[in-house]
Amino acid sequence: MILLLIKAIVSGIMLGMVYALIGIGLNIIYGVMRVVNFAHGEYLMLAAYITYWLSVSYGLKPLTSLHVIIPVFIISGIVMYYITVPRLLKSEDPEMASYLAYFGIALIISTGALVTIVFPAITPAMGSPYTIKAFVVIVLGGLGNPIGAIAGGLIFGLVENISAVFIPTALSPVIAFIILIIVVMIKPQGLLARA
Repeated sequence: MILLLIKAIVSGIMLGMVYALIGIGLNIIYGVMRVVNFAHGEYLMLAAYITYWLSVSYGLKPLTSLHVIIPVFIISGIVMYYITVPRLLKSEDPEMASYLAYFGIALIISTGALVTIVFPAITPAMGSPYTIKAFVVIVLGGLGNPIGAIAGGLIFGLVENISAVFIPTALSPVIAFIILIIVVMIKPQGLLARA
């Protein structure tokens, strides 16, 4: 049981850092521009598909494929910025406009990925849970605070993995969301929110 708990802690830290990275990206965008990117998880899914494709087609290992993935997504991010953000900021309610625009982008990217279903662990629907977890992470840590996203990601990953040792794995996210509810009730601005 002790060994299982140690493994859960180590994998919880690793998973928490993945959640933290996703949360940091979302938090930076929201913190700087007050634009909510609902397509955030879909970009993760798209990157997973491209990584898999590069691995199968060209034999690139995932870390090596970052040399391709990063420039591709930097360019796509710049294009998406110039296509969406100026229009969003001109609207009466830029936050609501960003919700709707990025929700639409998320749907487009998910639909485009349907044709690439090859690897069962990578699915077109995999982005949405990561987007939801990214929102949880930034709420836990504090909106607009990237360091808070790291703390929120670690808390969420650790709670998910450690609780899976004691209860069925399918219920472990429930425990993490209960922690979120408790934090929001006690400190609604997040654990490390800026004053």
